Amino acid sequence: MYKKAINYIEFTLVSIWGLVCLVLIGCGFFIIGEQIYNWLKTNVWNELPLINEVALLPQDNIFVSWINNPESWHGLHKIIVWILEIIPLSLFTIYLGWLLFFVGIWSMLLIFSEQQDEPGKS
Repeated sequence: MYKKAINYIEFTLVSIWGLVCLVLIGCGFFIIGEQIYNWLKTNVWNELPLINEVALLPQDNIFVSWINNPESWHGLHKIIVWILEIIPLSLFTIYLGWLLFFVGIWSMLLIFSEQQDEPGKS
């Protein structure tokens, strides 16, 4: 009975993890679709760089305050702002979704392989 409960919990966690990854990937493709739709309609491409989303983070966050007003590490600030300006939000969410998906698969394989290697398990 205990083993079935663990398997149920593991299955639920893996399913939730997969759903989160699927939602992230779907959001990325939705953003691209929305940009294409608007471009076809107005002939104006609306860029959505990742730096725009940093403004939505809480302003009391140390990273956001450093991005808005750096007091040190000015070279690193310039590099990070440049990276955030060139990475589109859509590609970032698709990449993040795939990355989390593969991390989830990798960790799931590790967990299940450890369960199979335990003595007394059949």
